[in-house]
Amino acid sequence: MDKLRDFLKSWPGRIILILVLSPMALLGIESYIHGSVDPNEVVRVGDKSITSSELQAMMTRQRQTILDSGVDSGLIHEDVLQSQVLKSLVDRAMLEQQVNKLGLGVSDATITRLLQQNPNFLDADGNFSNQLFENFLRSQHMNKNQLFAQYRQQIVLDQLNRGIVNTAIYPISAVQRLIGLQMESREVWLKRFAWQDYQDKVRVLDSHIQDYYQQHHNDINSVETVDLSYIKITPQDYANVQVTKADIEQQYERYQQEYDANRQRHLSQILLTGKDAQARANQLKQRIDAGEDFAKLAKTASDDPSGADGGAIGNFSRALFADDGDKVAKVLDGLAVGEVSEPVQTQFGYHLFVITSDNQPNMPSFQELHPKLEQQAKTYKAKMAYDDALIQINQLSADGYGINDIGKQLNIKVNHIKNYPKEDNQTALAQPVVIKTAFDEFALQDQSVSTSIELSDGVVWVQSSNHQPVKPLTLAQATPLIRQTLTQQKASELALADAKQLAARINQSSTDLANMGLMALGDVTRQTPLLNVHEKQLAFSQGKSNIGQAQGQANQEQTNDVMGVATMTDTGASVMALAPMQQTNVSQLGEEETQAVAMNVRDNVGQDQMQDYLEYLRLNHKITYHDNALQQLVH
Repeated sequence: MDKLRDFLKSWPGRIILILVLSPMALLGIESYIHGSVDPNEVVRVGDKSITSSELQAMMTRQRQTILDSGVDSGLIHEDVLQSQVLKSLVDRAMLEQQVNKLGLGVSDATITRLLQQNPNFLDADGNFSNQLFENFLRSQHMNKNQLFAQYRQQIVLDQLNRGIVNTAIYPISAVQRLIGLQMESREVWLKRFAWQDYQDKVRVLDSHIQDYYQQHHNDINSVETVDLSYIKITPQDYANVQVTKADIEQQYERYQQEYDANRQRHLSQILLTGKDAQARANQLKQRIDAGEDFAKLAKTASDDPSGADGGAIGNFSRALFADDGDKVAKVLDGLAVGEVSEPVQTQFGYHLFVITSDNQPNMPSFQELHPKLEQQAKTYKAKMAYDDALIQINQLSADGYGINDIGKQLNIKVNHIKNYPKEDNQTALAQPVVIKTAFDEFALQDQSVSTSIELSDGVVWVQSSNHQPVKPLTLAQATPLIRQTLTQQKASELALADAKQLAARINQSSTDLANMGLMALGDVTRQTPLLNVHEKQLAFSQGKSNIGQAQGQANQEQTNDVMGVATMTDTGASVMALAPMQQTNVSQLGEEETQAVAMNVRDNVGQDQMQDYLEYLRLNHKITYHDNALQQLVH
């Protein structure tokens, strides 16, 4: 050891020591630098950290809001939800830092005044209650300073928001023009030409396909797919169950328990103890039957403290009599209000009972309730069978069983969808939550059965195989797709040519529209669902010349009040006969309605300004996303 110490003190030893310690020092600094990042942090906005717990809590609240609105849980796209919630958290973080930079603030006196006006803290007389305020703080696990800080932050954020949104300018004249456009209407007749009716007249040559492929080959890719196997169960699958007499009797017992729980049956008793208790009980029963008052006898003869109150012991409960509760209940079930029981022996002695009041004196018999009890037994047994199936499938899935093995073991049908697409999914399982699960990265690698996925009508488990990623298509692979595309294009052009010819006939003579095959739609507005987007755009374009120039309309002279126009659509082509535009006087709306529309328009403009402001802040804030942490949340 001394030799080693002497060596390290020498110059060669010092050099070696430096060489050994330098990497350790660097590693220590690197560890410190990386260790300074909170492992739960998903985004850093300036000096503000957004953690995974914040993101998950906000997602949970937003998801519940969506579900409360009646949306099926299977239609919620978790990736989209996370993206939207994360954006709102980043926006708020930027705004919080901006209000601090701008020096916006609010005094404690203002916050105090607002709290004193908060109805949650007002007593019955409308006065501020310190007790209610303290109860609120305790329920929220915060102190006064924390609440003030929260209020202050929200108030200044609202100030900034109002300062941007409420300054939007949109003149009333422009509002009136907008209203006028929305209120325009015209009578329309319509005929559609489907491209499929012309496809037999189309010839697509190999040279056409090759030319198209050369021009568009960078955009022609395969669709990402998997072969999907799945099990789906619904409550209806287990509805056809057989019930036994024991099942029905079990429902009657539950009914009795609920009946007793809701029953208010007040009792008085005379309790007698000792060796002569039975004899005394019999004597008292005879005296009561002879007309003596039960309450008076209880005061003088009962060995129980309740005797002082005339024997009153309150509402009947089996628990009052321990193991003898059922025995006492059976005796009481045979009594009417005011009727005195025969002596009843329990572990406490001998009792005489009288029912003083009963809010439900006549419990239905088993036979009376039999149809209802039988249905309840079926519902209960079906639910238990459904729940058992859920548990069994989840357990087998967790144990690593494949979906076909699960189906065989539980005698459940396994369904298959070949080439299940990630995009433009029109299959029986097109819900976003199913698509996300089917293409989950870990599931594709492991090819395991998913956990249960709840849908509106049941539960599904999926297993993906034969994953086909997106990749460029060869000419041979792309040929059917290109042929279909070119066929539709050329067929639509033929359909448009016929539509233009019919439009020209309408412009020459519109007296026989029905015989021309046009259907009368009546008066339509811009909000009509009867027209597709192409038809609607054409129908409300101003002036014949403008329409013709915009849509390639055959430029023929119009000789009547009805205008014939044609346009290509996604389904082929359409021709419309348009009556003159009807203008509605905006003044008919009234001042109040006009102002309401103006306020709505200005609010929309203000929201656009707020988004522009947020984009400005985004350019001037350092925002760091921790992709690994975000991906862990997704999975």
